[in-house]
Amino acid sequence: TTETANLMRTLKEGGAEVALCASNPLSTQDDTAAALVHHYGISTFAIKGEDHETYYRHIHQALDIRPTLTMDDGADTVGLIHNDRRDLMETIIGGTEETTTGVIRLRAMANEGVLGYPIVAVNDALTKHLFDNRYGTGQSTLDGILRCTNMLLSGRVVVVAGYGWCGRGVASRARGMGARVVVTEIDPTKAIEAVMDGFEVMPMEGAGSVRG
Repeated sequence: TTETANLMRTLKEGGAEVALCASNPLSTQDDTAAALVHHYGISTFAIKGEDHETYYRHIHQALDIRPTLTMDDGADTVGLIHNDRRDLMETIIGGTEETTTGVIRLRAMANEGVLGYPIVAVNDALTKHLFDNRYGTGQSTLDGILRCTNMLLSGRVVVVAGYGWCGRGVASRARGMGARVVVTEIDPTKAIEAVMDGFEVMPMEGAGSVRG
């Protein structure tokens, strides 16, 4: 994505040798990947919609630079290093992981005593919750829905499942666009927070039948 591209450009300007592969083939932007290679000389191994075999081949190709640091999004790269490329851990001094899914996988590995090098859980940073999850995901989720459906959101009923950081962002953005927002939440504290923020809160089985 363009956000990742800017991070790669910054790292290269700082003197790093960088190789990039996709963390999610469905979000790869082919024009961005091509620009990184053509204009900035950054090795990029990613194709939008690539199949399972190509996805993992690209991870292997990115790892061929024998990295000192890894920056992962979902822990697929770290998992592959531990399963198939253990020789690389001789030179890796650390890494980062930015997703909840990835952090869960890595903590399980750490608890089992098999995590081979230290990794910073970027996902746990307050700035990640506030700015990426709440505001970034809050906006991009609705943007994706509107692009796919060409729907007028004003006057619609939007049901938000869960009032975590992402749910807060989606609910806030939907209300700002004129939707009637219903929140479902099993955590009583978060449910009360949603009520105090001005949203309707009810069980999922009831929310599905709400009409605008």
